[in-house]
Amino acid sequence: MELNLGGLLDLACTELTQRPTGKRATRLIVHPSVYRCVAEAHRHQTDRRLPLMLLGLELQQSDLTPPNSFRITE
Repeated sequence: MELNLGGLLDLACTELTQRPTGKRATRLIVHPSVYRCVAEAHRHQTDRRLPLMLLGLELQQSDLTPPNSFRITE
């Protein structure tokens, strides 16, 4: 399956804007292949051992998340 990072980000942005008021999102959980792609683009963060951030959320990886999907958690 081909990774569509742009489409994934569009969906995540839409979900973030539609969250009920008061439900603060803190983490974006993605498949490891998505995490690696973002980590390569943000090498300055990973080289300094800083948390990898995307859309203002801490990016975490999980094998349980399909490649073209994500989870947003509080």
